[in-house]
Amino acid sequence: MDDKPGRMERVWTLMEPPLDAGENLSRGLGLHPVTALLLARRGIRTVSAASDFLNPSTATVPDPFLLPDAEQAVDRLIRAIDSGESILVHGDYDVDGVTSAALLTRVLGKLGAKVRPFVPSRARDGYGVSVAALERAAAEGVSLILTADCGITAFDACTRARQLGLDVVVSDHHEPADTLPEAFAVVDPLVPGSSYPFRGLAGVGVAYKLCQALCLRRGVDLDALHRHFLDLVALGTVSDCVPLLDENRAYVYHGLRSMGTSQKEGIRALLRLSGLGESLGTEDIGFRLGPRINAAGRLAEADEALELLLTRDSARAEELAAILTERNTQRQQEQRRIQAEAIQAIFETGISEDAVLVVGREGWHPGVIGIVAGKLVETFYRPAVVLTLRDGHWHGSARGIPGFHWARALEELGEDLVRGGGHAMAAGLSLPRERLREFRVAVNELAQQWLSPADLQPRLEVEAEVPVEQLSFQLAQEVVRLAPFGEGNPEPVLMSSRVRLDNVRCVGEGGRHLRAELRGAPDPVSVVGFGMGDAVSSLSGDRLFKICYNLRVSAYNGSGRAEIVLRDLPAVQE
Repeated sequence: MDDKPGRMERVWTLMEPPLDAGENLSRGLGLHPVTALLLARRGIRTVSAASDFLNPSTATVPDPFLLPDAEQAVDRLIRAIDSGESILVHGDYDVDGVTSAALLTRVLGKLGAKVRPFVPSRARDGYGVSVAALERAAAEGVSLILTADCGITAFDACTRARQLGLDVVVSDHHEPADTLPEAFAVVDPLVPGSSYPFRGLAGVGVAYKLCQALCLRRGVDLDALHRHFLDLVALGTVSDCVPLLDENRAYVYHGLRSMGTSQKEGIRALLRLSGLGESLGTEDIGFRLGPRINAAGRLAEADEALELLLTRDSARAEELAAILTERNTQRQQEQRRIQAEAIQAIFETGISEDAVLVVGREGWHPGVIGIVAGKLVETFYRPAVVLTLRDGHWHGSARGIPGFHWARALEELGEDLVRGGGHAMAAGLSLPRERLREFRVAVNELAQQWLSPADLQPRLEVEAEVPVEQLSFQLAQEVVRLAPFGEGNPEPVLMSSRVRLDNVRCVGEGGRHLRAELRGAPDPVSVVGFGMGDAVSSLSGDRLFKICYNLRVSAYNGSGRAEIVLRDLPAVQE
């Protein structure tokens, strides 16, 4: 049996146009009709809303004191600063948690606080706020705990903190349980009864709102706060895949610009080792910077990443950035090994046609299996679970596709079989060693009820069809203005029919990629297809194609030009 899955055919689906296709935006702002349509698809209907979207501003973000318990939290922090109490900022070991801890530590320090940060060890402390960590803090003279990107379900830890005489201020963005922990204050936009108008903040976003509130109380200029710290906010926000809308969009838009010229030694060193300059996009965080920071918590200790974001020593920053780069290389190697073994196991056990793929093996690294589960979803386009065996139990990560809700699935299967939690597209879970086959059967039976064969066919949703004669440099420039792209604001996928390609050729190491020129457009347009070099021979000649792509602006001989990045192989048209 072939154990190398091929490229899956995707169905291109042209989305229905919205009722208001944005004609007023085209007229009012002088935009190309395609750009106006893309704005309308994002719920932007008025000229003023479109202007705000295209020109994100931090001046209009909501008042931080609208967050639940913000007043109490600030009062307690100010009291601790003024009386010289020892504050522990307790973060988490992912990028959001590390940037949150670094941000709060830096800002509190500038406000005169006696503060030190802590991020847990994945192996020693596990996820979230542990009782042991708070007991150690109390023994070291800490009197106030400020959590960052964690704590909303830290019931045992908060109860123990009260017994130890510690106050806990929770700063988090995760969904709360039916009750809240016994903390001094709980600052989370998702707390029931919250009047905060935006629910999509990352952990670092909530931490930043707390910093805004502290600065307002102390009379510190918020523009200075934005200039110095939005680089950390952008780094954590993009990495946590929260919606890049509303104030997140403003923070990331300006944070990307300040990151390129950051004065933080750690960020400067990370940019240099990543081969990045001053002009950055969300993809640079998602594929280069974020993975390096995450690698510390996945394979070793996240305090390496935290120190990188806090150090003022350029030599130490270079050393730490090199360590994290090496950790990321190790992570990539481990990920590729486990992914290859998982694919081999899928074919050897004959489950490649299962509606839900479930694979497990003793010795697979727990810090990598979540990434592998996501790669299996990309490869086979079906929900996937990857497990590793430890202490007589399978522990692992699940990733999904639209139509299969993992959190509901785990609830439906019941805690007698599997324990875990998460959200629609991702979850963590554990089950007894001897019940793996039972779990595989049960979760597939559930998928048979929820998913149709069409749901297991990967789709590419196209936002607009653009005639070749309209593919201008101006349109490319306007589409780029919709960035930063990410969750909630995906990079637009466009389609063009009856396209002719000139000078089709292989480029890159081993001819892995495709490059061509578009014929018939009003301005020069380059075409690139990453990983499509093997299709060059079938795309040569005077033939007509339908193409599906992202439209970007690339540098060419010192100036910009429109560039098409293919999302799928071109389809031949008669």
